[in-house]
Amino acid sequence: MATTDHLLNHLISVNQPPNQTLKVVSEDSLYSYVFKMTDTNTRKVYAIKLIPMGHLPKSDVDSESQEESQEVQLYDIKKKTTPNDRRIEKELEYLHHFSGIGPHPESVTISTDYNYIIDKLLTTTKDRVTFETLDERIRRLLNHIRSQGFINVKLACIIMEFIPGQTLWEVQQKLGLSQTDASMSLLIVTMSQIIDLLFTHGYVLIDCHQKNVQISKSRDPSEAVCRASAQAPTNKVLNFLKENPFRVVLLDFGDAYLRTEMYNSDAFINKEAFINKVKDRVAHALWLEYDDDDDVWKKSEDFLKDIPPKSIALMEKLITSDDFISLSEIQDINDLRVVLAIIRETSEQYSWMGGLINNGKFLNTLLIYLKEEATIRREEALQRIDGYQKAKKIRTEKDALVGDERLVEDETTLVEAERQIAIEKAKASKETKKRNLGGKRKTKKKSKTKKKYKTKRKTKSKTKFY
Repeated sequence: MATTDHLLNHLISVNQPPNQTLKVVSEDSLYSYVFKMTDTNTRKVYAIKLIPMGHLPKSDVDSESQEESQEVQLYDIKKKTTPNDRRIEKELEYLHHFSGIGPHPESVTISTDYNYIIDKLLTTTKDRVTFETLDERIRRLLNHIRSQGFINVKLACIIMEFIPGQTLWEVQQKLGLSQTDASMSLLIVTMSQIIDLLFTHGYVLIDCHQKNVQISKSRDPSEAVCRASAQAPTNKVLNFLKENPFRVVLLDFGDAYLRTEMYNSDAFINKEAFINKVKDRVAHALWLEYDDDDDVWKKSEDFLKDIPPKSIALMEKLITSDDFISLSEIQDINDLRVVLAIIRETSEQYSWMGGLINNGKFLNTLLIYLKEEATIRREEALQRIDGYQKAKKIRTEKDALVGDERLVEDETTLVEAERQIAIEKAKASKETKKRNLGGKRKTKKKSKTKKKYKTKRKTKSKTKFY
């Protein structure tokens, strides 16, 4: 993997002497430490993700791809090491692929000389917490795993776009139980983004918990991140979305997989067992809605037969292929339950949204939101097609008017070209009027005029317009 420390060296150089732009953002990750740092020349803020690497040698003969992350305990430090460069490559691949829902990556370095990187970073900050995290936590952890016989000990450094905001967990804690509409809005936008930008595109993200979901204010009110039309004016949640635009950003793509890679691999879960888990989850949701007028007791598994065949077909499509699916394919509550149940059963990381599958108000509002998004997408697609067709028509008209002997040279500006074309249109219109005046006697004159006009155009074709 090609690495470069050009951006890191630049950030260190512009932060001399220490000006405290380097600060710890998060130590919560089990794998990494995240800092933010400002380019004092451009004022652009970057996120710096430092990832300890290294692994214990295997007792048997295993390939590097089979090595697993290993948890290390050192005093109060509990971290997992990334076993090899491939994990870093994979994270960068998905960061590039999902630019827009995740931060944009700028550069990466993987170095065995981790002390050099830490020493350099220490020269840029006077912040005590940041200093201790670099020196007492990261350096000590790397030195410790090396002393314990770990091999290929390195420090990976990913520099990416810094997106200000708070995690979904932090925002929910602040909202508490008093602002249920706002809290539900967060969940609706979060789940719609996960469904749309990951799951419908054939990917699964198994580490998408509340602390890896960030809520940021939308930079552009028209940005297509949490739109809602006026089709449901009485819905407070959708109105809240419309009046308070924000965007959802996913922070960790280290555990992103293609759908078939996820479900067909022995490393994860047996496909048939997974399908049964999803069916059980949906049946349980149907059971919770069950109103027994006859006082006849039913078990949740009795509702397996009540899952519509088209919802089962959607589930099979999502599990057995990596094909793109449209939001419009989620047509009713049972389709939505199937999609959410698949996400819920993908990983225990999704346990935070397990109850949402049984929340009728949430499901109905999310379904309305997804349908509105699907409608907006169709309208935007039609507008793009219409715009393309109009542009193509304009180009065709221009080409037909100018002809093979073009009046407009490549270096002519667009404005000048348009002006020349307008002149030619006016001349052509004038000649047409002349041809349409009078009878047979005018026809001969008209023929001469036409010949003269052609000669004139041929002469003019040698002229350049600047």
